Amino acid sequence: MIPSDDGHATGGAPVGSGGEAQAQPAEPGAPAAPAAPPAPTAPVSPPGPATGHRQPAAERFDALFADLAAAEEGRDAHERAGGYSDLVAEAYADSELAARLAGSVGRPVELRTARASAAGRLTAVGRGWCIVRDGASGLRVLVNAARLVRVRLRGRAHAGERGISALSMGAPLRQWTAEGRAVRVELSDGGSSEGALDAVARDYVQLRGAHGFDVLPFAAIELVAELR
Repeated sequence: MIPSDDGHATGGAPVGSGGEAQAQPAEPGAPAAPAAPPAPTAPVSPPGPATGHRQPAAERFDALFADLAAAEEGRDAHERAGGYSDLVAEAYADSELAARLAGSVGRPVELRTARASAAGRLTAVGRGWCIVRDGASGLRVLVNAARLVRVRLRGRAHAGERGISALSMGAPLRQWTAEGRAVRVELSDGGSSEGALDAVARDYVQLRGAHGFDVLPFAAIELVAELR
């Protein structure tokens, strides 16, 4: 209570040091003053799109990084292809015709010498010879590998030493002799000879025919074909 000029007390809020009235605590039982409504806030605008001069720059950086990544992938693929080519070249450098032929045993092949040819399923390969079985007749043809001028295969497979017979060309001919086979022998000079296999030596084969015996050196033989 503050005394007035006439001596009577008057009600009022005390004044603080800054000249502002200080709030008095509410009397017991008095209703609480309503809370002041919150002050309105300014609306917040949603973020706008990037300015026109920055978006193209970002796109250019994205394109640049994509090009670099593609170039890196292309270089890796090229290096892998180069490494594979080196491995293939190395494998072929250490290979020989017998191993190349042996990789196609059981598959169709076409073999050609200077004056004869044979086609069918390859059944056996040795060092200096191979045997093809004709698909239609089932007859066998032994080819002197030293006389080959072309070999046509269906795949790239090579075989190891286990796929190559260590026997000479005389071994299968001796088996045919024991079976009593009649054969036709194609020779390197363009001639041929027919007859029953009579004997097989170290470097020649002997046929028995109507006019006697034909002695044929291995070096002159292009192929030996079974007859019915």
